[in-house]
Amino acid sequence: MNRKLIKQGTGVLTITIPKKWVTKHQLTAGDELDVLEKENTLIFSTSKIATLPEAYVNVENFNERTIRNVLNQTYRKGFDKIILTYNSPDQVEIVEEITRQTLIGFEVVEKDKTQIIIENIAEPTADKYAVILRKLFLMIQLEIEEIAKAITINSYDPKKRKSAKEMIDSYTNLTRRLIIKYELDGKNSYLLYYAVSLLSLIHHAYFYLHSFQSKHRKKLKPQTVQLLMSSKDLFSMYYHGFYKLDLRIANDIALKKQQLLVSVEEQLQLHKCIDNVALYYLGEAVRLIQMSSTVLFGLATTV
Repeated sequence: MNRKLIKQGTGVLTITIPKKWVTKHQLTAGDELDVLEKENTLIFSTSKIATLPEAYVNVENFNERTIRNVLNQTYRKGFDKIILTYNSPDQVEIVEEITRQTLIGFEVVEKDKTQIIIENIAEPTADKYAVILRKLFLMIQLEIEEIAKAITINSYDPKKRKSAKEMIDSYTNLTRRLIIKYELDGKNSYLLYYAVSLLSLIHHAYFYLHSFQSKHRKKLKPQTVQLLMSSKDLFSMYYHGFYKLDLRIANDIALKKQQLLVSVEEQLQLHKCIDNVALYYLGEAVRLIQMSSTVLFGLATTV
C-alpha cells in the first residue's frame, strides 16, 4: 500500500496508519509504536522489534547435512549476518550452494582461508508475508497435482521436481524467518510457524513418493492411485479452510483423515508389493495435512 507524506510544521513529515491495522491491534491516540529503520525501509510494530547481532558458528568438520541444518535454523531465527568458520574448501562450496538454494535474500559477501560471511542484502519485507504464504500454498498444491498426474500416467520428471523442491524449501524457510523475526500475527505466530513447518513436510512426503516411483517405474494399483487422489483433495480442503478460517472444514479434514488412514492400513495388509512404499508416503502426507489443519482451531478463536 502507498501513503502520502503530510507536512506538519517545519521539517516534519507524517503519514497515516491504515484504519484496519489500527482496529486489529486496538490502538488509540497516544499509544507508542516501535520503529525499525533498515536502509530504505521503516518497519512499524506494536511490540519491540528484536534486532539480532551477528551469528558466529564453527562448522569445522561438519558434513553437508549438518551445515544445512545450521544455516537453515540460524536463518529462520532472524539473524541478518552469519559468520562461519570452516576448514575445508568443500565446505565453502556447500555454504554457497545452500545459500543460493534456500536462503532468500542472502548472499556470500566475504570469504578468506578460515571464514565465510553470508549476509541479508535483499530480503523481502514483512509486508510481503501474506503474499508469500499464499504463494507457498499454491506452489505445494500445484506440485501435488503434478506428482499425482505423473504417477497416474507413469511418466516422471525428477529434474523438474527437484527444482520445485528447492523453490518450496526456500519459501518455507523465508516464511518461518519472517514469522519469527517480526513476530507476525502476535500470539498466533507459533501457530503459523507450526503450520508452515508441516507444509514443508507435506510437500516432502509427495516429493519422496515421486522420487521412489521415478526409480522403479511400476504402475500402482487402482486402489493406491485412488488414495493418492483423495490425499490431493484433502490438501485442497486444507488450503480453502486455512483462508476461510472455517472450523467445519478443519473438522471434515479430521474425519476424512481417519477414513483414509483406515484405507491405507487395509491396503498395506492386502499387498506385499511396491505399493506399500507409496502407501507409507501417502499415509504420512494425510497425517501431516490433518496435523497442519489443527492450527485453524487456534487461528479462528478470537478473544
